[in-house]
Amino acid sequence: ANNTVVVLWSDHGWQLGEKFHWRKFALWENIAKCNLMFVVPRGTRGLPEGAPGGKKCSRPVSLQDIYPTLLQLCGLPQKQDVAGHCLIPLLKDPDAEWEHAAITCLHVWGEMAVSTEKYRYIRYKDGGEELYDLTKDAEEWHNLANEAGYATVKKKLAGMLPRDPAPYAKTGTSTGLRKRKQDRDK
Repeated sequence: ANNTVVVLWSDHGWQLGEKFHWRKFALWENIAKCNLMFVVPRGTRGLPEGAPGGKKCSRPVSLQDIYPTLLQLCGLPQKQDVAGHCLIPLLKDPDAEWEHAAITCLHVWGEMAVSTEKYRYIRYKDGGEELYDLTKDAEEWHNLANEAGYATVKKKLAGMLPRDPAPYAKTGTSTGLRKRKQDRDK
């Protein structure tokens, strides 16, 4: 229909033997990347001119960005406590400036990564770290995390990771997130 926004996305990438890994249990870029497509027709409230079709965007975004984007496209008020960033600037122009990083979390609590257009930083539960310059090493083979010349970059990227990720709840129990949020708001 002429008034329907369509969003299509996939879950995650996959390892097919790269770096001697199989499946999805790593935090490298080729596992974190997924397809994300928008069809925004002309006349949509938050983007009246619609989004140009057939464009590809290589900026780092997250699936968390879908919700705030849909809120704005539907003309609904933005929520203050929602993770993610509205993608409308990139829907208008895939080459637009984009200062946001994308966070990736693994199924193991506390293992996460942050990607910018230039770097990918990974922190593991045991404290291990990886840092890659994606402009020089797109396949992520040369870990720069322990190189002194990258200490500032590593510190900046590490600071972007959530300090208090939500814990997994056991079946039938609460994660305590509501109480933790109430405690922080006091």
